[in-house]
Amino acid sequence: DFREDENPAVLYDISGNGHSGTIKGGATWTGAGLQFDGSTGYVDLGDIGDLGTNFTIISVAKSEEATKQALFGRISSTTASANGKGFLIRKDAGEGAWRLWAYDGVEDPNYLNHAIDSDPSNDWALLTARADSSSLQFIVGPKTTGDKRTYAGMVDYSGNRYCVGRLSYMSSWFFQGTVGYIAVYNRTLSDAELLAVQGDIRDDMERRGVDLPQPRDLIPPMVVLQTDDGELS
Repeated sequence: DFREDENPAVLYDISGNGHSGTIKGGATWTGAGLQFDGSTGYVDLGDIGDLGTNFTIISVAKSEEATKQALFGRISSTTASANGKGFLIRKDAGEGAWRLWAYDGVEDPNYLNHAIDSDPSNDWALLTARADSSSLQFIVGPKTTGDKRTYAGMVDYSGNRYCVGRLSYMSSWFFQGTVGYIAVYNRTLSDAELLAVQGDIRDDMERRGVDLPQPRDLIPPMVVLQTDDGELS
């Protein structure tokens, strides 16, 4: 995750790994997070290392426009290509719609795979991208289920920079809205781990005045006994 500190032009990494980024253009701090102006603001994280085929990315964002916008990623192109590499979490053109893109180098049906999910409230969204060597999953909301697609594992865009708020390879698809949280793991979190991290992030955002939905995924019980008598007291 990242936070503001003594230098407002730096997005500080609080993981302890030193992956801080440089804030550029029209991006300003608010009580909820970092607000992007949709035309010049973004964060350059540099090359923080390869994610590999197994990764999990959890973020919280609120978009102010129903247009194509880049939230976070490191990708070589947005056009399907046999030479394409990397991934991108992006806002779709529809209301409350979000998408995960990742290249796997396999033409099935094309090299640029995607998973899509949406939040009809079009408000703050808790976004989870989860992948391994055989599947690509994207989830909107505090849960472990979402759009899941079969693919062959991401081909990393090694040696290149990651960006928050715009495409990493060109000045386009600028994000207009606020990003409150980004947590990046170079492994695939289990369902239990995912719910725990989502809960911690939800609690942190609540302290900033942002209310996110409660988890809807529960461990299925063998029996449910309702002791309510069905009458109002």
